[in-house]
Amino acid sequence: MKPAHLLLAAGLATALRVAAQSALDPERIDAARNAFETAIGAPGLRCEMRPVHPVLDYSLRFQTGYVVDFPLKQLAGTGHHLDVLARVTPEKGQPVYLGHEDSLPEVPAVKEEGEFTGNFLVGEGTYLVEVLMRDEALKACYSKWNIEAKRSGVERDLQPAMPPGAVEELGLPVGGESPTPTGRRIGRLTILLHATARNPQAAKVEEETVRTLQDSLAALVYQLPANAVRLVMFNLDKQVVLLRKENFTARDLEQVGTAINTLELALVDVKTLANRDKVDVLNDLIYKETRATDPANAVIVMGPRTFSKVDPATGSDVTGTVAPWFYLQFQTLRGPVARRMFPRGDSVTGMDESDASRAGPAPHRRLGGFPPPPPPSPDGIEQLIHRLEGQTFAVASPREYADALHRMAAAISSRLPAVQPAAPPPPAERVQPPPATPATGEDPVAVLMRLRDQVLAHAAKVPNHTCVEDIQRDRYEPAAGHSTRSCDTILARRKQSTRLLKLETTDWLRLDVGLAEKGEIYSWAGAPQFAEEELDQLVPQGAIGTGPFAAMLLGIFEERHPEFGFAGDSTLDGRRLLEYTFTVPKERSQYRVRTAQHAWIVVGYSGTFWVDPRNAELVRLSVRTDELPESTGACEVDSTFEYGMVPIGGLDYLLPKSSRQRWIARNGAEGENTIAFTACREYRGESSITFEGKAPSNAGAPENSSAPRPLRGGLPLIVDLAAPIVFEGAAAGDRIEGRLARPLRDAERQVTIAPAGARVEGHLMRVEFRHAGAGQYEIALRWETLELDGAKVPLALRATRRATEIALPLKGEEHYGVYRFPGQQRKIQDGFRTEWETEEH
Repeated sequence: MKPAHLLLAAGLATALRVAAQSALDPERIDAARNAFETAIGAPGLRCEMRPVHPVLDYSLRFQTGYVVDFPLKQLAGTGHHLDVLARVTPEKGQPVYLGHEDSLPEVPAVKEEGEFTGNFLVGEGTYLVEVLMRDEALKACYSKWNIEAKRSGVERDLQPAMPPGAVEELGLPVGGESPTPTGRRIGRLTILLHATARNPQAAKVEEETVRTLQDSLAALVYQLPANAVRLVMFNLDKQVVLLRKENFTARDLEQVGTAINTLELALVDVKTLANRDKVDVLNDLIYKETRATDPANAVIVMGPRTFSKVDPATGSDVTGTVAPWFYLQFQTLRGPVARRMFPRGDSVTGMDESDASRAGPAPHRRLGGFPPPPPPSPDGIEQLIHRLEGQTFAVASPREYADALHRMAAAISSRLPAVQPAAPPPPAERVQPPPATPATGEDPVAVLMRLRDQVLAHAAKVPNHTCVEDIQRDRYEPAAGHSTRSCDTILARRKQSTRLLKLETTDWLRLDVGLAEKGEIYSWAGAPQFAEEELDQLVPQGAIGTGPFAAMLLGIFEERHPEFGFAGDSTLDGRRLLEYTFTVPKERSQYRVRTAQHAWIVVGYSGTFWVDPRNAELVRLSVRTDELPESTGACEVDSTFEYGMVPIGGLDYLLPKSSRQRWIARNGAEGENTIAFTACREYRGESSITFEGKAPSNAGAPENSSAPRPLRGGLPLIVDLAAPIVFEGAAAGDRIEGRLARPLRDAERQVTIAPAGARVEGHLMRVEFRHAGAGQYEIALRWETLELDGAKVPLALRATRRATEIALPLKGEEHYGVYRFPGQQRKIQDGFRTEWETEEH
């Protein structure tokens, strides 16, 4: 169990770093076992213990541990001693004891907290963790909890770095031979390690960076087993080779750490400066590698993203390279867990509750803001790898590192000599045998891999940006009335004719959409900040879904490993494309569907996509869920996305130009959303994406303007429209302006709160057209703020009188004014009067 740290209060400017916790010697285990057995009856030592749940590190082992907080005043003075023990018991195994003991420095009597942390490693499995802290008087603090270490996604396709149920101290991996069930091994592997700091201003390579490079090296040689590994470690700034090791193994990792720690990055030799334009250590390494008498089967360059210059001519004289080249570019070297930037899935909510059919993957909680965009241009090593026709993998977390290892293993394995029968390719690279070879001879697997890398590269480089999402929602009812037939019958009949449906209603929405860590985020168009609510809370009625903007595409290509198939050549709008199919079974899916009871269930899905083979750009994607459970009230959800390159901030990004989503209900009704994305823009400088708090009384508010003086309830309010609302082009989310028709008075207190003509602002909440007969518009609006003395006071209102024809609000619209107008009417005139009463906030 390592780095155990005992931290005294910051105000003391004192900290004691104790030695690493270790597995107890056999002669100490009986005493430790007895200490745990007597801990319950021991006098109390006040403390609070918190578990650290298992997470992968860059060696692809699970780190876990605990944190102990305790009042320092109970250990004030000198002569105190702390003994911290941990007992970790696998579900099917014997307990392992770890611990550390040490004497404390003099502790002042202060009202501060001390903190002790301990970490250790476990293999996959479930464990009982018990932690005991005792002082020299045998006063004790004890706690226990259960943990589970479980691999997911691509991690399951790699060899486990530790046996299930194992418990070890936190230290450098000791190596060992990776199992190779099929006998396929790399003959010779070369690793060129660029040893440098992640901070270009650092004088030394950071301790965390050193450890990450050591861990990632260990995982690399374990997951890509080779008969011989050549390691060459170099530094571009110093133009020096730090270490050259033939037959490298994980047992040599200490040499790697020692060599990196000798680097003095702030000191550059005068001779090196003078010859910087004449000598390039990387060019020399590449020259030797490509002309070696014992050439490698693969060459991997790895290290932090470099800011050093690389000679533009490097690699230019290298021709006919046989071995594949890869670059593991570590974007950010953080602790065991790096935050995910992009979502795991997409989200769709279904049709009106009156249909009892709501479908779609689960909403995502927002963590706020976008991560900063990465540097706009590739570094010198990335440019070099491109010239060598190699692949670059940007790595910002252990999970991304696992994915890179998996993809490199598949690419290298496909080019190994066919000495023995090849192992089945991993799920992420599985492509069914093509029914036909493309007419022009493109390799469908190569095009697919280029597309995947392009999608992930665009995703990793998307800046802080948002687009306007215009949605037209058409709802269809079966002409013969609601059906009681099975989904198979409904789906079969709809393929024969669309005349079985009649268009019932159409409505329009206008939103801002962006992409955050956990999924797509939304607000009404033009709002100063994104809403805290999920999309189905912002738009509670009708069929609505997330995913079209980015989440659906990323969900397919990021880490769910769908089974791909090649369907041959296809022509779309006169353009020759390659057509692929894919399937994501339920057990690998994160596509979730909401039931009529608002529960969420996972479903499988499949689809087709079309790719331009000239540039491996995605043109169209169609997705269809498996048949949905009866509890959803729907048969399936179908989606189609049209893609193109969209310029944002001077760069082009792969984004959907438009999309359609179709809900097919079990009663025969259907809903189709047509979505267009426009006005894409980047947040720069002081602009940032933030989230507003939830509205105090009206769920789904476009905005919630804060003001110091909310109005009390029961006050009558009459608001006239200050500008006409033109139906054509109007959408829910559009801002509206009004004015008080009469002074706002508080009769009980005999005061005038606001004069006639005071400015009122709000939003359209629904713009809907009913197609039956001559047609009818139904408009829902809400007034949200009243301007008083230059400040905007929030309004919570209840409509008291509507138009001559009363329109009942839908569920979630209780605080809106709902008005109906004949289909031939084209707008609501300036001066249209609405009557309200204030409600308590």
